Amino acid sequence: MKLSKFSFFIPISSKYYIIYNALNKSLMLVDEELKKSLENSNFSRIPDNVLKKLIQNRIIIDDELDELAVYEYIFNKNKYRMGYANFLVLTTYDCNFACVYCYQGVDKPHTYMDLDTAKGVVNYIENFSKDRFAKVIQVGLYGGEPLLNLKACNTILSGVFKMCEQEDIKFSAFLITNGSLMTPKVISRLKDYGLNRIQVTVDGTRDVHNRRRPFKGGKGSFDIIMSNVMKCVDLVPIILRINVDKDNLSNIPEFLDFLIEAGLRNRVELWIGFVRGLGHYCEAVQLTDESICKMRYELWKLAIKKGFKFLWHPVTLALCTAMRESSVIIDPKGILYKCWGLLGDEKFSIGSIYESKFKPIYYKYMTRNPLRNKKCRECYALPYCNGGCLYEAYIRTGNMFTMYCGSVQSKSGLEYMLKLYALTKYENILKTKGISINDII
Repeated sequence: MKLSKFSFFIPISSKYYIIYNALNKSLMLVDEELKKSLENSNFSRIPDNVLKKLIQNRIIIDDELDELAVYEYIFNKNKYRMGYANFLVLTTYDCNFACVYCYQGVDKPHTYMDLDTAKGVVNYIENFSKDRFAKVIQVGLYGGEPLLNLKACNTILSGVFKMCEQEDIKFSAFLITNGSLMTPKVISRLKDYGLNRIQVTVDGTRDVHNRRRPFKGGKGSFDIIMSNVMKCVDLVPIILRINVDKDNLSNIPEFLDFLIEAGLRNRVELWIGFVRGLGHYCEAVQLTDESICKMRYELWKLAIKKGFKFLWHPVTLALCTAMRESSVIIDPKGILYKCWGLLGDEKFSIGSIYESKFKPIYYKYMTRNPLRNKKCRECYALPYCNGGCLYEAYIRTGNMFTMYCGSVQSKSGLEYMLKLYALTKYENILKTKGISINDII
């Protein structure tokens, strides 16, 4: 027997550790004595009942098991998975906001998807899904601000919804919106066509948010967004995202208190994101990779203390859109992409809804493999990271196909999040060991 190469220890208090296996998502609480026995392969010193658990959780494995071969098998199975299809559709590149960190800049393209293209998108989704024997289809609406082109939103969702009903396919849709046009009437209509999740971004309290995410022309957007959230929160589940950088970091505690006072603590899902990217603003205010990991941890600790639910959970080999054969992004002109962060630049496009063949770059996306990288092969976080984020690789190195250990999927980021997960998931067990959120290292 041997300790799995994907098992690693995370100190959680002065006396206890989490041991986590990144390939199997298994997690156990161990003390210093058990940790030393595992590190030194002194398995005979481990009580039989504990050893049995370690083997069941595949923290300890058979000597002859090649875990990189297991990883490669699951990696390829997930990459080329049939029976499922996922689409992100941009109904427009235009937006009614002038966010200071927007990747499109202030002068956004006034490109809107016309109804003929929207119908073409429905046909493309149907054919793409049939080729992959999809019995589950998910469509996301994105932009720009997708609700500026409500006709295209309705055309796409209604068309795919009807097709799925006829073919007995499970369908769901989500919406990423700035919230300014998110009225109950609009959301109720989209809900009829399968909408079951909305993400809205609010970057802090009124003055801070309005400085960062104003309407074009400078008018504040905070009041109308929060009004719409309050009106729609019981129609469809809402994820409230906060984009954090040096500018609004100190305002987050006050904003969390605002959400509590507004009665939203248990009515919205909270997500803490971070500003990343190129451009003058982003480069001036974004936090370093290590600072992002640490601050995400501290902000989530604060949010948990204030009673917000921590909804993150461990994942393994959860490949992004850019690495899955069954996922594609469609822009307002029907041009196809693989990476969210590289939209709008046609040198990164893989084709069009009107073409049957992909461009050569498609095969670079689909053959990006972290097992070709020595550092990745030796890393215990490989099943979580899978070579890192393509967009982060691009903005940091200029090459999206290289492997990059950044803030999004880093080892330290995983360790921080696992501490919070263990604390919330196994709170009662940890209490018996005298461990609470105040004791977490």
